[in-house]
Amino acid sequence: MLEIRVKIKAFKNLRMVLVVITATISLSACGKAASSDHVAKLEIAGFETYVTAFETQAAQYGSPVQVSDLVIQFGQVDAQGETGGRGVCEGASGETPVITLSQAAWNSSTEAEKEELVFHELGHCVLHKAHEAGINSDGIPKSLMNPAKIDGAVYSQFKGYYLSKLFN
Repeated sequence: MLEIRVKIKAFKNLRMVLVVITATISLSACGKAASSDHVAKLEIAGFETYVTAFETQAAQYGSPVQVSDLVIQFGQVDAQGETGGRGVCEGASGETPVITLSQAAWNSSTEAEKEELVFHELGHCVLHKAHEAGINSDGIPKSLMNPAKIDGAVYSQFKGYYLSKLFN
């Protein structure tokens, strides 16, 4: 009987050691742990109205979001790249995402096209959405995350449709 008690006690001790080891490995195996070194920054001067509108629309569609770690700036954008060289979202996990917009594309865009562009890039940087190419049954791009520019008149006419898909 004593031998059984010793074996049970040894088993319980071994089980406790395994729990501690498993917990230690689990907590350290995640690579960058919640990025304790990362300090959030928000640099959106000149784009506040678009970011606020994005947050408002997200809440209205039942997916509230608060943008608190983001940089939006004008800069060089690959003309052959995403959105036809109008903008790009860049940033690795644990880093502040950066949206870079083409000044020339911005200057030649309508207000609706500016919103469409910023919302598209926020879709990448904030909602972590990928591109979604294709045309729907109405003959328009099926998503705001379409890799090509959506005409401002089309965006304005179908804005509810696009935002519903973006935030749901």
